[in-house]
Amino acid sequence: MNRKKKYYLLQLVASVARLVGSLFPSWATPGRIVAKLSFVRSTYGPYLLNTPGDRTFELCVEGYGRFVSDAIESQDHNFIFLDIGANLGVFSLIAAANPHCERVIAVEPLPGIFSNLKANVRRNGADKIESILGAITTTTDGIAYLAFDPRHSGMSKIV
Repeated sequence: MNRKKKYYLLQLVASVARLVGSLFPSWATPGRIVAKLSFVRSTYGPYLLNTPGDRTFELCVEGYGRFVSDAIESQDHNFIFLDIGANLGVFSLIAAANPHCERVIAVEPLPGIFSNLKANVRRNGADKIESILGAITTTTDGIAYLAFDPRHSGMSKIV
């Protein structure tokens, strides 16, 4: 079974467990099943909310390559990590796991992706991460318009 189908299957089984849990609220097992199936371990270690169909999620789970993650993991002096356009937060989570990291600031402008980021931070117990819903831009306008492709959330941009 290819990976993409696996993510959709996990999501379906989690949905069924969620339904069973709503029908039998005193039974704790469906909630544990949902919690376990809702997240997938990335190739870098942190768990990420299962979001099949999003190429960014798939790249985080399958791997972008080790260049950025190795650079973050190899930091051996105290540092603060600033992640602009954090998306799912995989690099923020890697930084937060480094014992030399004092603080992580993860900025994500898209509300739906921001909620996924927050879920990933909670699931991984990454208390060093401060998540901020916002964007950084050079415009002096009070509003920034964003273009977003749900099939590749990492490709969003200010338009």
